[in-house]
Amino acid sequence: GKVALRAAGVVKTAGQPASLINPILAYVLRSSISTYDWKKLLGRKHRQAERIAISVKQQFEADIDVCIVRLDSFADFVCEIAVSRISPGWNYGKFGVVLNSPNATVRAALPDMLIGFKALHQLRLKSLTAHPRSQRTGTGTRRLKHRDYSIVRPLLVRAFSEIERVVVP
Repeated sequence: GKVALRAAGVVKTAGQPASLINPILAYVLRSSISTYDWKKLLGRKHRQAERIAISVKQQFEADIDVCIVRLDSFADFVCEIAVSRISPGWNYGKFGVVLNSPNATVRAALPDMLIGFKALHQLRLKSLTAHPRSQRTGTGTRRLKHRDYSIVRPLLVRAFSEIERVVVP
């Protein structure tokens, strides 16, 4: 009945729309579309994560520098949920701290996620969009290019694949 009402313009949606996260990740990572249930994993936070993912895709072709910074934010968001599922009760804290010194449970369960997200986070730190100068050396940052992203992309493919395999929604 809802489908007919939607076709007639009476209601906006005929049930919950499918998550856009899978097709966006497939597009940005140049991988196949998975059937992972991001809505179930993220719960009430799904809409916010989906908005971040949409903004990642919007910038992918237009400005890869901005895309990488936004993808890092998405990775932070997903990492927080994944860590809370793998190691309930562990204080998440800051993304960079988690990537550099995770607890043993997270390190054992999600090593590819940690490697991929750390590489992305390190790349973001070089971005002109994220910081005007390196926080470690004080030298100026630069605009990131697609070739920079192509180095971390395979690591991110493995990271998201591992999340889909290990973290039960």
